[in-house]
Amino acid sequence: MGGNGGKSGKYIDKSGKIKQHTLPIIEDNVQISPNSVVAGPVTIGHDSIIGANITVTRDIKPHSMLYDPFAVSKRKWFVKYGYQGFYCE
Repeated sequence: MGGNGGKSGKYIDKSGKIKQHTLPIIEDNVQISPNSVVAGPVTIGHDSIIGANITVTRDIKPHSMLYDPFAVSKRKWFVKYGYQGFYCE
């Protein structure tokens, strides 16, 4: 997966209008953990982590981390010197 998205098919919204359906756009360096669902025309920003058992239905900003199904995204994390650990506010 990379920074390229795609479009496929059409759907009818609640008002009965036919609209173009878009696939999720997953930018570079995104980690999506097992049992996670990315649904709808959403964008996951670069350098983000989606934790296990998370359902993504809204856009995620770059450098975000989602790890609790009931929490909002946690931002301002970074990885120091490879896979040594990360900081999260």
